[in-house]
Amino acid sequence: MDNLSFQQILVDGLLLCAVMGGVIITSLYINVRVWIQDFPKAVQAAIPPLTDNEKRQRFFFAGLLLIGLFVVLTFLAVRLRASYGDSLTFGTALLHLYLVFQMFNLFDAVIIDIVLIVLIRPKWVVLPGIENVAHPYGDFNFQVINYFKGLIIGFVLSAPFALLATL
Repeated sequence: MDNLSFQQILVDGLLLCAVMGGVIITSLYINVRVWIQDFPKAVQAAIPPLTDNEKRQRFFFAGLLLIGLFVVLTFLAVRLRASYGDSLTFGTALLHLYLVFQMFNLFDAVIIDIVLIVLIRPKWVVLPGIENVAHPYGDFNFQVINYFKGLIIGFVLSAPFALLATL
């Protein structure tokens, strides 16, 4: 693991942030309601369920996110293998991909969730019908818990791609 390139991790992390962040921000702009399952329970309880059209939109954007994640992580795994050759160990590949995913996790938590949704709060991220919910966006504990979930999810997602890189 002594041959990790932190510069490459940064570049790879920016790529993942651009792809995933682009899909997330676009979906928020088109219809923030497709993300109601990711809002605090008090917010979810204050708004009506998704319509059939919104469920299709959520499915579409979830599909784009999964495809984007799969394509980027596959590309990074293949490129890691090409860069390191036979000297690439599973541990190095896992740590590289995990740190790349954590850059996105941090970007999602800080830039999208806290800065964009909680602090800046443009009109297109405000869910209609939550006017009477106390602090609907200001629950930082909710954001922190989701970030820590991402620490675990990142490991689970990185492992198969690290294995791919070392085959």
